[in-house]
Amino acid sequence: MRMLARRTASGFIPADHEAEEEFRRVPLGRVAYFEITTARNPNQHRLLFALLKMLVNAGCFPTTKAALKAVKWATGHVEIMVIPGTGEVITEAKSISFANMSQADFVPFFDAAINAVCERWLPGITNEQMRKEIQDMIA
Repeated sequence: MRMLARRTASGFIPADHEAEEEFRRVPLGRVAYFEITTARNPNQHRLLFALLKMLVNAGCFPTTKAALKAVKWATGHVEIMVIPGTGEVITEAKSISFANMSQADFVPFFDAAINAVCERWLPGITNEQMRKEIQDMIA
């Protein structure tokens, strides 16, 4: 079970309701194994979805899901597989979920996403203008 925890001076505490429930299931005195990874910046995740919403509102894509898929392809965030024997090439967009992408990996993806949007779908808007626009959207 993956859960969010916040570090305090006295140790780790649950960061949400689901984590709180999981903490309660561990008997007092029991040793539990935790895998520690730092959570991604949720604000930056919201900025990405504001960017995708701009693409939908501009009529570039019918849904944010379609916009996300296109941005993943435009940034090269895809997995390429060659089927042994046939040589058939299959490509699939990779996940950007919090569980599958660290903050360190998300930052360059986000920067590339803004660049791709400004170059391919909304030319005439600079990267800096785009950043300000999406920041205003989530403010």
